[in-house]
Amino acid sequence: MISRVIGRLGIIYLHTMPMATSGETRTNERECPEFYSCVTTSLEPDVSQSLNGYPVVITVPVRWGDMDAFQHVNNIVYFQYFESVRIEYFERIHAMDHLRETGVGPILASTQCRFRFPVTYPDTLLVGAKVTDLGEDRFTHRYLAVSQGHDKVAAEGDGVVVTFNYQTNQKAPVPAQIRQRIYELENGLKENNR
Repeated sequence: MISRVIGRLGIIYLHTMPMATSGETRTNERECPEFYSCVTTSLEPDVSQSLNGYPVVITVPVRWGDMDAFQHVNNIVYFQYFESVRIEYFERIHAMDHLRETGVGPILASTQCRFRFPVTYPDTLLVGAKVTDLGEDRFTHRYLAVSQGHDKVAAEGDGVVVTFNYQTNQKAPVPAQIRQRIYELENGLKENNR
C-alpha cells in the first residue's frame, strides 16, 4: 500500500490505496502541465454528442491521486473538476475582471453532483458548463463530465452562483455587462426573473 498527500488550495486529502495496475493502456499523453487548466476547442465526434450546448468545455487529465481506496476517482474530486470549468466560464464572461474592478463578482451558493460512471486512472475527462437559468442576482450552471476513455458520462451536476458585493457583503444584481456576455455565450438563454 502507498499513501499520498495531495494539497490544493489549503485542503489536504490523504489517500491510502493499494498499488493497482489498470488493464487500459495510456493512449492520451498529458498535454497540459498545469493543474486542471486545459481548455479544449475541438471534441471528438462521439464524445461531443453529450456536450452539445455546453459553450465552455475543458480537458481534465485524471491523476493517480484523484482515485481513492475504492480505486476510482473520489466523489469529492468531481466538485474540483466542476470548479475548474466554472472558473473558466467566469473568465470567458470576464466576471473575474469585473470583480477586480468593482468588488462585485460571483460566489458559489450551492452545488450538487450525480455520479454516473466510475472513472479510473488513466483517463481524460471533458468537463462542460452552461447556464440553464439566469435570475436577477444569480444564475444556475449545469455541469457534465464525460470520460474520453469510455465515451460515457461520468458525472453531472448543478451549481447556483450568486452575484455578490464583496465590499458590502451582500447579494447584488447580475451586472448588465456580465448578463450580456452570458447571453452571447449561451445563444438563446431564456431569462428567469426571480
